[in-house]
Amino acid sequence: AGYEAHISIKVQEHLKPSVSGYILEHAALEKADFLVIGAKGHSLLDRLLLGSVTEKILSLNDNMTTLVVK
Repeated sequence: AGYEAHISIKVQEHLKPSVSGYILEHAALEKADFLVIGAKGHSLLDRLLLGSVTEKILSLNDNMTTLVVK
């Protein structure tokens, strides 16, 4: 018995202030069941001043499996 998977990858550029909200909204509209996001190493000061899209997605996302890659 084998497994089949349909994988769709989309790369989009979006310049609105709430990138994390846009990503989650788009994933919901596409009925995605798995989200892969990248983590870029920032200093603590950068995270405090700028925030992190990955951290915001993880804090807002409670219903979709998410893989963070570095």
